[in-house]
Amino acid sequence: PPSEGSTIQFEHVNFGFSQSRPILDDINLTVPSGQWLGIIGSTGSGKTTLIALLTRLYEHYQGNITVGGTDIQQITLPALHKKITVALQDSLLFSGTVAHNLSYGAPQATPTQLASGVAIARATEFVGTNYDTPVEEAGKNFSGGQRQRLNLARAIIPDPDILVMDDATSAVDQETNTEIQDALVKARRNRTTIIISQRVPNIMDCDQIIVMQNGQITARGTHTELVKSSPFYAQLVQTQLGGDYID
Repeated sequence: PPSEGSTIQFEHVNFGFSQSRPILDDINLTVPSGQWLGIIGSTGSGKTTLIALLTRLYEHYQGNITVGGTDIQQITLPALHKKITVALQDSLLFSGTVAHNLSYGAPQATPTQLASGVAIARATEFVGTNYDTPVEEAGKNFSGGQRQRLNLARAIIPDPDILVMDDATSAVDQETNTEIQDALVKARRNRTTIIISQRVPNIMDCDQIIVMQNGQITARGTHTELVKSSPFYAQLVQTQLGGDYID
C-alpha cells in the first residue's frame, strides 16, 4: 500500500502577484498518496499556478502546502524535484541525442529504465531501441505529439513519487493517450498522479476531479458526481462527448 510519503495537502492557500487580483483564492485540497487527481478548468483558472506552488517555482503564498506531512518549505529543492516531476504541454527538447534528452532528469538512469519510460510514454514506435537518434534544437525533427511523448518519458524515467502531467498529451491522439494512462497505472499503482487537462476523457477516470474557475475550486468529486453537481463540468462533457455520457 502507498505510504503517506506522497500525500499532498493545500490548506487555505492564497497566491497572487497583486493583492487586488488573487490567482489562487483559498485553495483547500488533499490528494492522498497513490491517488489520481484530475484538474480541469478554463484557461487562466489557476490550474498551472497550483503546480508552480507545489514545485516551489513561486514561493510567496499564504497558507500551508505539505507533501508527506512535511511543509514544502522544509524540503530542499533537489529533494522536492526528485519526488515530483512535471511534464508540460510544450516540451523543451534540446539538440543532442534522444538518450541525452531522456536522461536529463536522471543522469544515472540505466538502459532498462530508459526503455521502460519510453514504452510507458508510447514512444517506442518512433524512437525504437536506438536512443542515438539525433534531436534537433527544440526537437523540431519530431511532431508535436512525439515531442510530448518524449517529454513524458523524461518525467517518468526518474520514477518520481508524484507525477504531474500539465496538458502533457494535448497533441497526442485519444487512443494513444488512453494507452499511456493504462501503462502508467500498471507500471506503478501507488504513484500519486495529477493530470491537468482541457479534455474530459483525459481525466474522467481519475479517483478525484477538481473543477477550477477564477482561482477557486468550484466543484470536486468523481466524473459521475460532477456531471450532476457542476454545471460547468456537465457542459464540458456535453460539448466534448455528447449527451450519452450524461446519465
